[in-house]
Amino acid sequence: MQEGDAGRMDDARSAWLRGLLSDHAAYVGRALRYLGVPERDLPDACQEVFVVVARRHTDLRGDTAPRPWLYAIAVNVARNARRTARRRPEVPTAELPETEIAPAQLHSLEQRDRQALALRLLATLSDEQREVFVLHDVEALTMAEITAGLEIPLKTGYSRLRLAREALSRALGRARARGETP
Repeated sequence: MQEGDAGRMDDARSAWLRGLLSDHAAYVGRALRYLGVPERDLPDACQEVFVVVARRHTDLRGDTAPRPWLYAIAVNVARNARRTARRRPEVPTAELPETEIAPAQLHSLEQRDRQALALRLLATLSDEQREVFVLHDVEALTMAEITAGLEIPLKTGYSRLRLAREALSRALGRARARGETP
């Protein structure tokens, strides 16, 4: 290998990583949120995913789509983040800060409430069910891509999806009965 070859390989790898980050950072952040990473930990978890990507860049084969590979990494990072969050729980305060809600903000407030409900409902699923549900019904990946990325059998993927949908339906029914739906 020539002396300049190593520099060109580093430049090519850096350009590939920058492109991957640019193209998929929003996807990874969304996936981490749906996988239950607390909002306060999302930036760090997203960064952790791309640190792992930089370390394991040779694991992505040229014929493999990057999203399932990124999601598999995000799953592991999310598991670690949730574990860390359980060991470091938030301490509630006695008083909430007062905020003004202008009429223009009502729509975004309702949207935020719907998103918070969706995240609470997703939190009722097992990790395995949540992973498959989010990849299939939210990110619109095919079951073949999902099972390849998560390294599970195809029938297992479909079973987890069915169980997740049933569990979400029951959880949504309970939320409606309690009047929690916006």
